[in-house]
Amino acid sequence: MQQAHVYSRGILAGVLSKDSTGYQFQYLSDYLAQDSQEYPPISLNFPKQKSAFKSNFVSRDENLPNSSRWVLRQQHREKMIADRV
Repeated sequence: MQQAHVYSRGILAGVLSKDSTGYQFQYLSDYLAQDSQEYPPISLNFPKQKSAFKSNFVSRDENLPNSSRWVLRQQHREKMIADRV
């Protein structure tokens, strides 16, 4: 399973993970417990909630928070480099 930490305003908000079934984003309980003004949702598409967001695929990376897009781009770059070696 691949995992990436997702930050909002420099504060760890949750974990994005990928396994054979797809993608999942889970807010950390500490982040959820904080005031929404100082600890906002990472995206309008990902409101603060206890249950995980799950998807079989990521259809368009514009729908992802910036940090998640970075993770996907980084994984793509690493694969391209590995393919060259």
